Formats: sequence, structure tokens, C-alpha cells
Amino acid sequence: MGRNEQPSDLVSRLERLRPKPEVPKPSRKLRILRWCWLATYFGFLFGTPLLAVWLQWQIHFGTRTATQSLVLALPICVLVVGSLLWTMKKLDIRPEGEGTLASSRGWNLYLLWVLGFAMSWMAAYLMLVAVAVLQSPGESTRFYRVTSVGVCGWAEDCSCYLKAAVQGHPALDGGVCIEDVHPEPLVEDTLEISGHFTPRGVYITDISNASRR
Repeated sequence: MGRNEQPSDLVSRLERLRPKPEVPKPSRKLRILRWCWLATYFGFLFGTPLLAVWLQWQIHFGTRTATQSLVLALPICVLVVGSLLWTMKKLDIRPEGEGTLASSRGWNLYLLWVLGFAMSWMAAYLMLVAVAVLQSPGESTRFYRVTSVGVCGWAEDCSCYLKAAVQGHPALDGGVCIEDVHPEPLVEDTLEISGHFTPRGVYITDISNASRR
């Protein structure tokens, strides 16, 4: 048994003594480009939904805008995700543990395209909202009557704790966030809502309690 182990020990020692080929370090310009790619990648996948959640209670746009954003999402997704993949190949960016991910590369690409389309839909929606606000005649004020007050559950939305259903024109489906309104509105109170009121919808900039000043 000892005789059989000696050749293997000798081979392992020779392999340890064999110098490993040095991998050339990427240039400073290439490192900066890779960091820019990563910032763009994570900004697109995470920045867009965070912005949409942050503005959710300020945006009240109809199904027409949602449908238009869905149509625009397809070319945006092809352009953005395709550009990211092309740039990734050019910059030779490889994920950690490439050997373990090789078998699931197709699944990763599938997820990237699906998430990319969802983020493109959100980005297109936010762009249409911005265009509508820019085309609006300016900021104005409307008065709405509070019909109910409730606490937002985690299943509904975690960006607002207290919401109120309101009645007025134009209609604000889903209610408005009143957690920063003081004093706290009650049912039948009147809310003074400032914002951009357009045919496409409403973008809220401020809410105050007109009944309890």
C-alpha cells in the first residue's frame, strides 16, 4: 500500500511546485467600465421598483396609461437588457462561481429577461407620468371628502401606514396616504389636495386637512 501511495505523493508535490499561470490584471479603465456596468445593472433592477413604490401614493393614473406603458415596455426591455448582455460580453464580466452556474445559465437569462420586462414596464409608466406632469397646465388644488380611514396591511402596501378613501373629482381610486397629515383626518373631513390634475390622471404633491386647521 505504501508503494502505491509514493507515486501519487510525488505527482501531487510536482503539481504544487508547478508555477501557476499569472492572470493579467484588468486595466484601470476596464475596472471603471465594469463598475459602471454593475451600477447600471443594479440601478435598473432595483432603482426602478424602489422609485415606483416611493411614488405609489402620489400617482393616480388610469388603465390607459398602464396599457401604454405595457406596449412601450417591450422595446425598452429589448434595448436595455440586450445592451447589458452585449456590454457584459465585451467587458468579459463573469459571475462568481461560473462553473456552478454554467448548468443554470439559461435559467438566469430567462429570469433576467422576465425581470427586465417588469422593470421596463415600471420605467415606461414613470416616464408617461413625468410627461403628463410636464404637459399639465400647472399645480392646482382640489377638495375631497374623506369617506373612510384605514390602516394599510403588509399584503397591500408597506410604503404607507395610514390611508383614506376620498370622494371628489377626478376620482382617486385606491385612496390617498395620510400618515403625514396632521391633525389626523376623520371621516367626513375635507382634504385639500394639491398636485397636477390632468386628463390622464393625478400626481399629488401635498395633502392637508382643510377641516381642522
